[in-house]
Amino acid sequence: MYEPVVFSYYGLMEMPVTEILERGIPPDRNVAQAYLRHLLGAGTEQEVGQTWGWMTAKSFVDDVLAGQYVERLLAWGRYDDAAAAWRQYLGARADGYMQSSYLYNGGFEEQPTGSVFDWRLSPAEGIKLELDVNVRHSGRQSLRVEFGGKEDLAHGHVA
Repeated sequence: MYEPVVFSYYGLMEMPVTEILERGIPPDRNVAQAYLRHLLGAGTEQEVGQTWGWMTAKSFVDDVLAGQYVERLLAWGRYDDAAAAWRQYLGARADGYMQSSYLYNGGFEEQPTGSVFDWRLSPAEGIKLELDVNVRHSGRQSLRVEFGGKEDLAHGHVA
């Protein structure tokens, strides 16, 4: 993996991100994701935003990277931009998010992405978490949480 070294050289050379995206990043999803992750740690808001736009246009983004991007926007205090970016990334999966509801995946209709705007399920000994298609309030499934009875009954593993 030479990407971190190459990305660092781009920074030292003070190349504009538009030029890097045009000539320095191959049309490869993994390399592009590595570059955005590099910028999330070392880039400016403008560089990160330009790269995000370039990557979404090429469909190079996945749930994990989208979650990392919106968390960075939140760290910069860009709350509305973070929510809008998450909505845009979701596309058809948004299911009313930011229209009729500000809770994405409130009914566990989708597999949780782990994003700050979605459920985070943390496995724990003696606690079983699974999506259940047989019991539901609305939609097609719900979250089933089963305790063995001897473990942490306060259960903070669904957030």
